[in-house]
Amino acid sequence: MKQSKTDLHLCSTRVLRVFGLAFLINMFMWACTTPSPSPLCDSNDECSNGQVCINGLCENAAPVPDLSPGIDCFQSSDCGENARCVEGTCFQNECMDGMKRGCETACGTGEELCSGGVWRACNAQPTTEICGSNIDEDCDGQVDEGCQGCQNGDERPCRTDCGTGVERCIDGQFIGCTAGRPRSEICLDPEAGVDEDCDGIIDEECEMCPQEGATRTCETSCGMGQEICRDGRYRDCSAQIPVDEVCNGQDDDCDGQIDEQIVRDCDNKCGAGSESCINGQWMGCDAPENCNCSTEEGVDIQLCGSCGERSRICETPQWGEWSECLMGGQCNPGQAEESTCGLCGTKRRLCVSTCEWGDWQACLNEGECSPGQVEMEDCPSGCGQRTRTCTDNCGWGEWTGCEAQNGVCMPDEVQSESCGACGQTRERICSDICQWGTWGECQNSGNVCTPGETQDQSCGACQTQTRVCSNDCIWGDWGECQAGSCSPGDVETRECGLCGTQTRRCTSQCGWGDWEPCTGGGVCTPGEDVTVACGTNVGACEFGTQVKSCNSSCQWVEGACEGGVESSTEACGAERDWNCDGSVDDRPDGFEPNNSCASCRLVGTLDPRNFTLTATIDNFADVDYFCFEVEDNIPINPFDTNEELTITLTNVPSSVDFDLYVYQSEEDCVSGNELASSAAGRGSDEEIIWSEPLGNDDSGTYIVKIVGFSNNSFSCNEFYTLTINGLH
Repeated sequence: MKQSKTDLHLCSTRVLRVFGLAFLINMFMWACTTPSPSPLCDSNDECSNGQVCINGLCENAAPVPDLSPGIDCFQSSDCGENARCVEGTCFQNECMDGMKRGCETACGTGEELCSGGVWRACNAQPTTEICGSNIDEDCDGQVDEGCQGCQNGDERPCRTDCGTGVERCIDGQFIGCTAGRPRSEICLDPEAGVDEDCDGIIDEECEMCPQEGATRTCETSCGMGQEICRDGRYRDCSAQIPVDEVCNGQDDDCDGQIDEQIVRDCDNKCGAGSESCINGQWMGCDAPENCNCSTEEGVDIQLCGSCGERSRICETPQWGEWSECLMGGQCNPGQAEESTCGLCGTKRRLCVSTCEWGDWQACLNEGECSPGQVEMEDCPSGCGQRTRTCTDNCGWGEWTGCEAQNGVCMPDEVQSESCGACGQTRERICSDICQWGTWGECQNSGNVCTPGETQDQSCGACQTQTRVCSNDCIWGDWGECQAGSCSPGDVETRECGLCGTQTRRCTSQCGWGDWEPCTGGGVCTPGEDVTVACGTNVGACEFGTQVKSCNSSCQWVEGACEGGVESSTEACGAERDWNCDGSVDDRPDGFEPNNSCASCRLVGTLDPRNFTLTATIDNFADVDYFCFEVEDNIPINPFDTNEELTITLTNVPSSVDFDLYVYQSEEDCVSGNELASSAAGRGSDEEIIWSEPLGNDDSGTYIVKIVGFSNNSFSCNEFYTLTINGLH
């Protein structure tokens, strides 16, 4: 196949990239004054000393007992302290997340950040040289090399670490590459998916924070602001964010220069031309100003101003004067517009160089709820409900008090009532299911005696006298002395309390002594029924109710527990405590979180060959996303006429059913516009083979999605194998 100039340029760029990577590694080994990061790798064969290749880095395994054949761990907690679980294998951490250390490369000194237990690459790294920047980006001691010696108006492909573009020759030098420029990483909402420094990792330098809602000062190259702690990391810095430079007389990218390297066409009917932006004004158009014309050529139109046009007609033999510049467009380049979005959040868009509004950026600083929204839940006590209302700031208000809507009282509430004849009282307590318990015994409240109660005392020789308690609970006068009412040693018994008994004994003076304390009593009144809670409300379980009946012995007899939810077998990853033991059996694999198109886990090398990983669909809501880079039109065999992409999903557990999808970009992934898919039956392997003729440029980031076909397609304990062969 004949290669175009563009193809040759891309091929040479790849060779230079490979050579540049080797040079960088050698320089780093020679110059770094601190321990180097883990060696880079594409396969286990490239690692030494027993290390293996994980996510592009050679790692040491941490010795831990096997959980099952071939598997060391399911989650990092299985590996002990200072270690992590990756694809079922434990690896020793090199550092603690968030730590930094100094480093040195050919570009100078910088910092390395610890993320995921390993030291990431030094931030003082060579990048692709950008023509016209007057900066030595690739740190080779030369500035803007290879940018001179061109003819005005010439164009050629260009590349930065953020992608490809086009640059144009102005005054004998290529400038104005349209590809994006790497910038310092800014911690925004992770769902926004912005990789400002174009290193393939989003928000990698976002520091951990101690408390949700905490704020601190932050800084971008444009100035100072405030950022907030959200989801465990500082995010959403309010400082101005650098953006690509547009012709507006402002330093949009905050690099200390205004309107640098901005060029555009200024063609007219006399010839092609280009012009540059200087301090917000388009100047220096090198298109021919006038030429011979004929009336048949119609109207000559040329760009002017920010987004305007001017015109002229032919006044034979040459063109006439230009008209005034008629401005158009929706906005001024660089102008920013903000609007509310989502739950009290804000979004922002910028006016692009064509005087049109760009896309809205991600919605930031959202709240928790919609104003006026009402949330209701069962009270922690298990009966009754409480509510809270969302405020105008999209934050939840305080919970209201509990209302016993499905009961007659509130748990632990105490109720008292009078009993007996002399102001005595008794109490009962509300149960956990908002039902009243049984009344307690009547308490004397400090009175002298109970109405009708009698008391004897000795008088004379084996004689006694008696007195009786009045209706006012006061003892009456002693009666006359009479013959004794009993014989010494006699014992008398009577019922008391709840099925209890008490006794009294005849004294040596032939009179009855005081009644001894009531003994042998029960806990309830015969015939009494109460309804109480039963079971548990831990995890998925819910309280039931049972009726307790008091028998003739004053003891409770419990009925069956009804209406509750009992414990059941818990499936790992079900994300609920079905066996009600107070814990959820959940063991995510080492690639999580990768549950959305934007959070796909980047794997393999450019156009990977037989790249293999093992992972799990570890809960009922889990969907796994993996992404890999593709560079098109580089055939293995020069006689090939087609190129092919192959993705397989094997070792699918027999009890589950997976579907396999591949998307050609993140946008296609979000919109569900699949490139190809595979949907075999339960326990069957999946395979995608997609091919096309050579000549179509399909370079980019491809995304693979793996999803369970039914609610039972998950298991924390059973791994699948994903194999990716890039476009070849």
